[in-house]
Amino acid sequence: IFIILFSSFAYAKIETFNVDFRVVDNKVHVEESIILDKESNFILELPEDASLITLDLDNKLSNYTITNDGINVFAKDIKLNYVTTKFLDKQNFLLDFKAIDDINRFSIKLILPTYAVLTRPIDETTLASNAVFPKPTRLESDGQRLVIVWERSNLKKDDSFSALVMYKFEKSNTLFYIGILSILFIGVILFIVLRKPRAKIIVKKPKVIKKVVKEDGSNETEASTEG
Repeated sequence: IFIILFSSFAYAKIETFNVDFRVVDNKVHVEESIILDKESNFILELPEDASLITLDLDNKLSNYTITNDGINVFAKDIKLNYVTTKFLDKQNFLLDFKAIDDINRFSIKLILPTYAVLTRPIDETTLASNAVFPKPTRLESDGQRLVIVWERSNLKKDDSFSALVMYKFEKSNTLFYIGILSILFIGVILFIVLRKPRAKIIVKKPKVIKKVVKEDGSNETEASTEG
């Protein structure tokens, strides 16, 4: 389990802290958005395997330097994006979050892969499921992916938030339907080709003209065919 940690030298209060986790294949695309009540120094920690890192400070793309502690920034509006293999244990999503500063509004959004479903069904009324801990605030969907959202308010320093989601993949029927349609299409083409009448080729045999000499010396012509 990877722990998200961040700290500030000025101990500024965090107005909002939102993290989106998008699971794609065996990787997680992480988008962090932190808004402080004032400009402050913060150290943003990253997983060791973090890649494709981008950092926006006060709505401007910024350069960064990674040290042993992480990325040291000074801003009020912080957006950090990266890709990692952390947070995943086979087909389980694991998160352990600890707040080093007070947070007014806290939100975690998990976007499962396409064709992924929970290992245990979720009650749409109570949102209770043995596959999701803790109970989410709400469920969403973009038409192909299940989205799980947790929201909290007034987190205090050292408060923690842990989450566990167990999911599995359902095989898509798309390839099956494509295969069936392809077979039907080929069958129709073969049926049309085989039913199409073929042109008959008539070969006429050449006539052979023979002359027969009668006893009286006159000629008689006979027509016959070869073969």
